[in-house]
Amino acid sequence: MLQPLAYQLSGVITAEAPIAVDYFGMDQRLPRTPHGQVFLNGGTLRGPLRKAGLIMLIRELAKAQGKPLDGIFKRAEMYMLEEGVDITRQVNNEATGTSHDPRAEA
Repeated sequence: MLQPLAYQLSGVITAEAPIAVDYFGMDQRLPRTPHGQVFLNGGTLRGPLRKAGLIMLIRELAKAQGKPLDGIFKRAEMYMLEEGVDITRQVNNEATGTSHDPRAEA
């Protein structure tokens, strides 16, 4: 059986410039909770950070393996890693009862 394709990156991110967040249709305002507190959805930063990490991973693997950038992952693997969606059913599969929650590792 294939081993699930997973990489865990750990480190520190330091913003070199202010982080700008803009929600479509909000006139450059952040959404608020019913209690008036500013609400920043986790997905606002999660996707761009995942994609930046994937770009760095591909670059480093290509350099280490002497391959072109587009030769590191197959199309399905790229989609899974870039979007965070397990389309291969390698990690989470109801039919076999396998399940993996990466949040449980934190």
